[in-house]
Amino acid sequence: MTSFVKGGMVTSAYERQLQEKKADAERRRAAEDARRQATLVDPNARLSTTKLGGAGSHAAIVLEFWNSDNRPDMFIVCELTVDRDDPLGQGLMLIVCCPDCTKRYGMAEAQMTIRSRHRRFELDERRKGELWVNPKDPTEFVHLAGTIHLTEAVTCPGLGCGWRFKIDNSVVKTL
Repeated sequence: MTSFVKGGMVTSAYERQLQEKKADAERRRAAEDARRQATLVDPNARLSTTKLGGAGSHAAIVLEFWNSDNRPDMFIVCELTVDRDDPLGQGLMLIVCCPDCTKRYGMAEAQMTIRSRHRRFELDERRKGELWVNPKDPTEFVHLAGTIHLTEAVTCPGLGCGWRFKIDNSVVKTL
């Protein structure tokens, strides 16, 4: 919105717009500095680093599916991160893949996000740092961030899926 008047000077509206942009940039820089300080103080803010566990750049949670004999049948490695949109800055976000949607649409279309401020879940850190090796594929291993307890039922948002589940001590219970 650059507007010039005769003589080559800018309008006051343009100057006001520049001042608003500078103020907004300073506000965002201050918020980012506060976020960086929080990662130094609060250990939950460091969940997205490999120091807590995981494979690559994220903390990992392994969900187990049990068969009718109460033995682990299938495993899903999930990503756990800090929810940056949480107003209190203490929320967590769990990225889970629906096994039914994975079969139908592939891994990229099967992901769902569970936020701790929408669906209450708790991170139990007693198994934090433990090395988990997939019993069906020993080449797959991750360092755990802990276990998850999700008390509310969650429904897969996939089109026509409708899979409902709860998670207790990282064991998925289909409803």
